[in-house]
Amino acid sequence: MSSTGNPTYFLHGTEAVHGSCGQLIEGDVVICISNSGETAELKATAIAIRNNGCKIISVTGNSDSWLARFADAHLLAGVKNEGGPLNRAPRASILAEALVLQGLSVVLQEKRNITPEEYVLRHPGGSLGQLRDNER
Repeated sequence: MSSTGNPTYFLHGTEAVHGSCGQLIEGDVVICISNSGETAELKATAIAIRNNGCKIISVTGNSDSWLARFADAHLLAGVKNEGGPLNRAPRASILAEALVLQGLSVVLQEKRNITPEEYVLRHPGGSLGQLRDNER
């Protein structure tokens, strides 16, 4: 997300309700990710985020979850099976969430009309940080 010109940082849910909500500024947009969208710690975090004047985009595997309904916008990343013999540990849902977030990044890049030159300014390292001949 940062390379699209959107300042970003990671905010851990448990730390958020123990003081780290102080990093939030009214008007920030926070992406809350939870497959179930129903855990008690997530609810406390989302409420604290909202109480700090922020908007919430939820990414869940359940569009009927508490978090999906509480958020200002919801992105569905649902899967039928996690994979593995117990079908419990998050495997496929993590991949689905990553894919949805990558899609959001593309939309933001398009909405902001990010040029290759601007992208390289924010991501100067590696082969991604090099302008191609057709981009000069």
